[in-house]
Amino acid sequence: GALAPDGSIKWTRIGESLGVKAFREFRHSPAKVRFVRALFENLPFRADWSVRHTQYVGFTEAMFYGEGFVAQVELTSDLIELGGSRNLISIEWEAETPPGTRVEVQTRTGDTLLEEKVHYDAKGTVVTESRYNRLPRSKKGEVTSVLKPSPDWVPWSTAYAFSGEPIESPSPREYLLVRARLVSDDPDLAATLKSITVNFSDPLAHQLLGEVTPNRIRTLGQVEDFSFFIRPVFSSSQQGFDEIRIVASTSTSMNLVEVRTGSADDFVGGQPKVFTRAQVQVLAEGADTLWFRMPETVRQGIELIEVGFRPLVFSNSATFRASVGKSENPGVWQRVDEGDATDLVSSQVTTVLALEGNDVIGNLRLDSAVLTPNGDGIHDVMVFHFDVGRINADKDVQLTIYDLRGEVIDVIVERRSDPRGRYAMAWSGEDRSGQRVPPGIYVARIEVEVDSDTARQTSVLRTAYVAY
Repeated sequence: GALAPDGSIKWTRIGESLGVKAFREFRHSPAKVRFVRALFENLPFRADWSVRHTQYVGFTEAMFYGEGFVAQVELTSDLIELGGSRNLISIEWEAETPPGTRVEVQTRTGDTLLEEKVHYDAKGTVVTESRYNRLPRSKKGEVTSVLKPSPDWVPWSTAYAFSGEPIESPSPREYLLVRARLVSDDPDLAATLKSITVNFSDPLAHQLLGEVTPNRIRTLGQVEDFSFFIRPVFSSSQQGFDEIRIVASTSTSMNLVEVRTGSADDFVGGQPKVFTRAQVQVLAEGADTLWFRMPETVRQGIELIEVGFRPLVFSNSATFRASVGKSENPGVWQRVDEGDATDLVSSQVTTVLALEGNDVIGNLRLDSAVLTPNGDGIHDVMVFHFDVGRINADKDVQLTIYDLRGEVIDVIVERRSDPRGRYAMAWSGEDRSGQRVPPGIYVARIEVEVDSDTARQTSVLRTAYVAY
């Protein structure tokens, strides 16, 4: 059997049993099977008072014999303590993946843990806490603790495309989880995972926050002056960096203008230290990447960095991802997180939007226009990527799924103190009761409640297709 769209199991009959009396045997050609059900008919005995009459059949054993390798195996690491806050650099793995097989690796990071108590009775059976408290002392067993990620951990990263890829999960962080999924479409072949290596280093800064301004493009294809602000927070005099790299989304090129550094008061008073383009060493410039080396190391005392650059954008929006490094440790980069870097500007985002006029929602795109929630790990969720601009109040961003009759199937809400920025809202193909929807055509509506009468594009529609 396999899961049907409504969450029930759709059964496929494979034939009658081979065998008689107490033993039954069923044969089936090799296939990926998740559920098995066997039906037995109880036949009453003929009236014979010399034999005890019964209509009960008891099962003593069921055995399943498969061929080849398991179709999918998921492995999750124990909680990995990194020995303090660490900057995660990249993840590597060694695996054998014959044709028709693959290995998918994901990560999660966090700084805080939850302690979960596990209660046992005297026989070693797990019981609820309330049940445990009602037991007499003689029947109580031990109570153990299990540490689990707290709710502030980000979700699992997307599967890494290749070994050696930079880690997507936020860092510096103190704890790490790694998950690997081994998948095979051929019963005669299997992926083999030999090792996973996580590369990390001491953080170059305790925290790095960045935002870009302006966050709107007046005209596509024309050069404008932009600033990328970085606020470093150092926890020791040993931390510091001298390289900055900004990577933009596709179809964006960048040229450096100048770099300014100083304290917050220096910037407010108009007295930051200025490094002209000629004073810094530009290591890469142009298509999608701006990378340069400062003439001196950024350390404690520097509270703000302003990178002045001129981007040339051709797409509907551009996202700028910054990281910092140290020239003496090539290849070691620490990501700059999007956030409130300075009170001098109010973007708090690293995405520049090409929204004309008063548009609120823009740059809507889907990873795939077709949702196939069959549990194979491919397009099991439909992710709606879009940008919200202009609104600076605490507002809901809502994704509503309708069927073609106009009935509401599901509602997904995300609320932020500052709703501006990038969104990735996912629909798993379920209705509000958690049941999978039938295949067909659905309509997705993304909307933001606003108080302004001049705001435009506060609601957008997109067709969504579900197939199995």
